[in-house]
Amino acid sequence: MTLLNVLQAVSIGAIRFWGNRPIAFTPVEAVRSIAERYSFVKYPNSPAELVIDEPNASFTFRLGKCQVGARTISIEMLQIFQHAIAVTTRSSTDDSDLVLNDGLDWVVRSFGAQYELIRPGLAHRSELEFGLDKPLPEFFPQLRDFGREVGSSLTDFWEKKPDYELISLNFGFDRLKYPTVAPANVSIERRSDMPFDQNVYFSHAPLRTEKHLAVLKTFETACL
Repeated sequence: MTLLNVLQAVSIGAIRFWGNRPIAFTPVEAVRSIAERYSFVKYPNSPAELVIDEPNASFTFRLGKCQVGARTISIEMLQIFQHAIAVTTRSSTDDSDLVLNDGLDWVVRSFGAQYELIRPGLAHRSELEFGLDKPLPEFFPQLRDFGREVGSSLTDFWEKKPDYELISLNFGFDRLKYPTVAPANVSIERRSDMPFDQNVYFSHAPLRTEKHLAVLKTFETACL
């Protein structure tokens, strides 16, 4: 397996603020201060963008950067919800964690706010593009005849009758046994915009980037 791209690396903190300047009601000058500190290209500016009046609404900042020591981390997106903050990078969830923690420290210093974690630790999400040494159907040869039968069962309406093959896997759980706040499924699927012979795949998982890579390698090894 070869990692080709980190498409998204997201860190999410469930956070409750209090103090003189609660972040859920950030005024115009605070929003601009955040945009200036992290050099965001796009940030809330219109009256509609500066009001959080829906449970899932957020202040959304896009395309910025964060200086952490000698490193500059590119930020794809920062979202500030009423009770959560989400940071998206395209490098790793470790980097997203660093940006999130830097932001929290800065808000406390600059605006006198205080906060607590509503849920322990941080949640993570990774989306990776990767190459496999062999196509997904070859990991499950017992399904090859099924795909061929589907293709041969098509009517003559179709000028060409393709041989179907396995293009995705989805790993989940019984959500009726878990609370509303539960992690997402894990998926592995072909990149729809790439030729099959290039063996390029996409995977989504509610994991840190390095853990996501580890489980993909475990999958590949288990199926060899």
